Amino acid sequence: MRWHGRRLPRGRLAPRPQVAIKVLPHARGEHFRRFEREARTIGSLNHPNLLTLHDVGEYDGVPFLVTEMLDGESLRARLSRGPLRLREAIQIGADVARGLAAATMPASSIATSSPTTSS
Repeated sequence: MRWHGRRLPRGRLAPRPQVAIKVLPHARGEHFRRFEREARTIGSLNHPNLLTLHDVGEYDGVPFLVTEMLDGESLRARLSRGPLRLREAIQIGADVARGLAAATMPASSIATSSPTTSS
């Protein structure tokens, strides 16, 4: 189940960024503990090609994640419309590769690494 909403700060007219809440009603016991450990690890990452995790917790025995709300089309929905053009496939592949590289780098490398450009 997914839900998204907008939090409004007290005393301000401008809304904060939207968040998505993912509820995992079937994660129990060791599955929940593993989910929580992995979520906290993911939450320590910061990269434009990775979903930002704001919070992980449990309410009334049901675990949940709070993440940034992303606009746009899922890859599944895009592929259901037909094959990708080569340039589009290359861009998606490169974005996924950069996100995976950031997720698998040691934390000390993430802070010091920067994208390189070729001239």
